[in-house]
Amino acid sequence: MNLKQARQWCAAAHGNQGYGNTRTDDGGMDGFHPYSFHLNQGEQLLLRFGIRSISIRKAFWGHDVVEDTGKTICDLLNAGYTTYEAALVDAVTDGKGATRHERKLEAYRKIRNTPNAILLKLADRIVNFEHALRAGSKRKYVLYKREMRGFVAGLRNRCPVTRGCEANVEAMWKYLLWLASDEARAQHWGTLQCCHDHEAA
Repeated sequence: MNLKQARQWCAAAHGNQGYGNTRTDDGGMDGFHPYSFHLNQGEQLLLRFGIRSISIRKAFWGHDVVEDTGKTICDLLNAGYTTYEAALVDAVTDGKGATRHERKLEAYRKIRNTPNAILLKLADRIVNFEHALRAGSKRKYVLYKREMRGFVAGLRNRCPVTRGCEANVEAMWKYLLWLASDEARAQHWGTLQCCHDHEAA
């Protein structure tokens, strides 16, 4: 399976899923976009930070398939993902737990044990945080700010990456931390015209 095929397969797997939409959903933002919007944003983010690996980009397209669609890791393998790419997807898939916090802790453990999985997790968190900020989604923005300390403690400087990628990872961490700053909020809050916070009012 090449990258183009992976994009098509994952977009089809997510079907009519929107990017966020409900009060109980703890991913996405506003539901205005098809889910492929988020997946494409993540791939572009990886490229922006110098991550050109086809396998990592394919894995980003598949990173939410198991959590959101009922597909399994076996389905990814049968579709043509390599065992490495499927392992990356598995690593960033939430574990079992009664709360979001418990599910994330299990994912952090897997990420710490899977080379390069941190690249997917950082890309996912950055594009979600960035979208929350620019869409003016107060609920999601507050959630990501509140989780930042645990996210950093659980993952920063604790995850294996391919030799030579250390600088890319550090640049991603610095940008993520900046997104949580007052400066970022002052510059970018609510600047996306296509989106609005459904929970405002």
